[in-house]
Amino acid sequence: MFNAKTIEYQLQPFSISQHLFKVNVFIPANQYDSLTFSMPAWIPGSYMVRDFAKNVCQIQAKDESGNNLAICKIDKQTWQTHHQGCAIEISYLVYAFDPSVRSAYLNDEYGFINGTSAFIEVKEFSDQPCKVTLLPFKQKAWRVITGMPSIRVNESGFGSYQALNYAALIDYPILFGEFIDIVFFQDDIEFTMVYTGHPPIDLERIVKDLKPVLQQQVKLFEDQPPIDKYLFITLLTENGYGGLEHKNSTVLMFSRWDLPILNDPSEKTKSYRDFLALCSHEFLHTWHVKRTRPKVLLEPDLSRETYTEQLWIYEGFTSFYDDLALARSGVITPEQYLEIIGMNITRLLRNPGRLKQAAAESSFDAWTRFYQQDANSINHIVSYYTKGGLIALCLDIYIRENSSNQYSLDDVMRSLWQQFGKLELGTDDDVIAPILESLTGKCAKALLQTWVYSPGELPLATMLRHIGVGYHERHAESFADTGGKDAAGKMQFSLGINTKSAETGLVVTQVREASMACDADIQVNDKLIAIDGWQVKESNLHRLLSGINEATAATIHLLRDGRLVEAQIKAKQVAFDTCFLTIADKDKLNNWLGIA
Repeated sequence: MFNAKTIEYQLQPFSISQHLFKVNVFIPANQYDSLTFSMPAWIPGSYMVRDFAKNVCQIQAKDESGNNLAICKIDKQTWQTHHQGCAIEISYLVYAFDPSVRSAYLNDEYGFINGTSAFIEVKEFSDQPCKVTLLPFKQKAWRVITGMPSIRVNESGFGSYQALNYAALIDYPILFGEFIDIVFFQDDIEFTMVYTGHPPIDLERIVKDLKPVLQQQVKLFEDQPPIDKYLFITLLTENGYGGLEHKNSTVLMFSRWDLPILNDPSEKTKSYRDFLALCSHEFLHTWHVKRTRPKVLLEPDLSRETYTEQLWIYEGFTSFYDDLALARSGVITPEQYLEIIGMNITRLLRNPGRLKQAAAESSFDAWTRFYQQDANSINHIVSYYTKGGLIALCLDIYIRENSSNQYSLDDVMRSLWQQFGKLELGTDDDVIAPILESLTGKCAKALLQTWVYSPGELPLATMLRHIGVGYHERHAESFADTGGKDAAGKMQFSLGINTKSAETGLVVTQVREASMACDADIQVNDKLIAIDGWQVKESNLHRLLSGINEATAATIHLLRDGRLVEAQIKAKQVAFDTCFLTIADKDKLNNWLGIA
């Protein structure tokens, strides 16, 4: 595979205390007088400019005789050196202290790095093959694992790997460190699951629960999977959640104590079900995002934003199928699945931004609004994940109703795969309308204009009735009420705020428009101290509000930027912003889920 134009990268953990990786890049002799090299500004799958170059330290270049070459910095992420065509070595350090799935992190337990954080792109060699040597950290008896194809490695994983070109290289995350792992097979795919550290996790149970879910995702496409190996890397934390997809792997972040522990036969907790859904979500991206994707993301410019209106299709549809796969496989019950859908609807109902921003607009504005949310975002934007998933639910039922149950959204996914993903062709913004028309015989442009390209409500109650599900809205029972279930009581009043605990009182993190707090001019970052002379705590806010008399205002004291402020709050009935679903016709629901 390799020839005179092959670039070789070396990567090694360098300093735990300073959180540094060391990178060396060897560039062979070539016909160019100068070379231009840069770091990506963002990582595919996470639509926010992160400027990875800011973590590059002490970059230098030397010729084959060891002489230093001058490096000129052109912009925030690009350098140039004049080398007169000779072979050169570029070396630098990468600061790695971002505990997430998107960047790089190095501590005493593990070192994790994405290619976008580690490897410079030499522009003149972007399409050339790459060799990567992963070197051990001398102070630790660590192992290393990656989905990158290997050339020659030892039993700990250290050695030489290869990538087709730079774009392929940066799609392989790399984990150094102490970890536990398990290998299993499903649908002729070899899966490896890796968890950082040595927690007493029941790996066998996770595999048993996950296998039927993975089987559902493979079955969805009715085709030979595009991979024969797949790697789940899970970075365990005390409190963390996230996932990022790659072509033959995924990186997850999850709380270690929310996974099943050895010798614990208890039922699946909600948190554990969330983990299985996260695995389901990221694995589905193997087809739907990493191969089937918007045309503008086939060869994206990683130095700047790449805009698309289609994230509601890719993240939204995936959000629909991640939980559905759990229900179809029997890993969760139909009742548990309806609880999840009810919670998703509740999340949307409590988001005033749904009436102001369309799902397609949310997709386009991901760079500046969804990925850079502030305290007021809840009032002005909508999530293309949440609303996109509920649009997918409605579209599935719409297709079934208008094709005499001959087709469903599954057929849309297969069409997208066969027409675009399998052929490595990108999709245009209007890709869904003609597929819907081919399945139903009806023009879908007006429908999509209402559901996707305009803000507003979805006909959820009507659509769910077709599959034997009853739709109900109610008052919230408490501040911790996330919906999904019926409730015996309700809050008498709600300020319409989100808060976080402080040493004294509660700090306001969000204020919903048209709420009691909004009417009283309560602001984000205000610290609530007392209501009618009684100290406010997280444990008693509900009770203090329930004692408000509708005929008179209550006095609330708060601290605002060091000033004691008094405000009057007037009672306002709690909105019907909490949803739960019930089974009205079990046979219809089971038929829709495809279970006996």
